Amino acid sequence: MMKTALAMLFAALLASHVAHAEEDQRDRVSFDVQSVAEVGNDLLVAVLYVREEGRDPRAVAESVNRAVAWGVQRAKAAASVEVETLGYRTQPLYERNGQLSGRWRISQSIRLQSADSAALSALLGELQERLALQSLDYQLSPERRGVAEDELIDAALARFRQRAERVVESMGAAGYRVLQLNINTPQSGPRPVMMRAAAMADAAPGPSIEAGDQQVQVQVRGSIQLLHD
Repeated sequence: MMKTALAMLFAALLASHVAHAEEDQRDRVSFDVQSVAEVGNDLLVAVLYVREEGRDPRAVAESVNRAVAWGVQRAKAAASVEVETLGYRTQPLYERNGQLSGRWRISQSIRLQSADSAALSALLGELQERLALQSLDYQLSPERRGVAEDELIDAALARFRQRAERVVESMGAAGYRVLQLNINTPQSGPRPVMMRAAAMADAAPGPSIEAGDQQVQVQVRGSIQLLHD
């Protein structure tokens, strides 16, 4: 008798839980909103490299090292420019038949960035005497991106509340409560400067460049539960 009563109580509780779960699902609404802004890029980033070949790997390495050291020294002399060395690569070269040619290729890159595009542009014109330009991109600094994202988060959350209130009004509910809320800040890639490195290599002055804007967006995705009297 005791086991039967417990079984009946458990069944009743389970049925009640299922009923409440189904009711919660019926009253649950999910949607997403986003806020977008065009923000001016404020950080210019350039990557330059040295690549040389020869039969004596030590001599080739020394030549590459001298060129990189020269570039780093010149870059450090510019107060508003940050510089760092990137990957160093040594590889043997092969003939078309797959046999080793006895020659070696060695390369290394340096990365420069500055909020002063005029200073970096002038420096690039100087560095291309011995280094080749691999890429030139405009980016948003972390500080400017953070400020923009904070403002967009406020705007997106306000839009989320407006959407929730509209759903409540349209469905004739008494109110709502937030069940889940996710905030995403997807980042777009850097904006490449539309210039060919080969064309710039022979130019004595630095390139003329424009920063442009980058799109910053914030996405808010969430679920609410409609409340009834």
